[in-house]
Amino acid sequence: MQAHRNTENNRTAIMSDAEVLVAASDIVDDFLELAVDLSIGQDILDVSVLPVSRKTIENAFRLEIAVSIRPARREDLIQGGTLLAQFQPDVGHRVSLSPAARIRGQLPENAAFGTLIERILAQAQTDRERLSELFREADRIACRRYEFGAHPPFHEDGTYSWYGHDAAH
Repeated sequence: MQAHRNTENNRTAIMSDAEVLVAASDIVDDFLELAVDLSIGQDILDVSVLPVSRKTIENAFRLEIAVSIRPARREDLIQGGTLLAQFQPDVGHRVSLSPAARIRGQLPENAAFGTLIERILAQAQTDRERLSELFREADRIACRRYEFGAHPPFHEDGTYSWYGHDAAH
């Protein structure tokens, strides 16, 4: 994760295409590992637990989806990427959405807390829908790119010509 922080903080550094793809892949992998480690389920967590900004993670998912050749991998990335909606600002402690028994009269009503939870849940749902559409668009880009079974044309010498347009090979 240290490499990601350095990459995010040093925006003036020029990265090669390969370095950008590797960085995006590492950010996605780190996020998915974090989601598993935190066992987030349906809970909502504060964005402060993320290793890098939400926008950075979102863009990493978009790039990973758009360049992935395998449809199953893209679908997994879309599903994993939408988990980002469960990380919201100003949540504070984890909001667990587990069913709990409530006995009438034993818990005081707290309108402010209820309003806060409703706002967080509404924002998470809005983000989930936005991210899903954003990642589906990245998937459509990949589908158009690979619809004819094309693969990035790598050559024996390690070079490549994007979309196969290279008269030298």
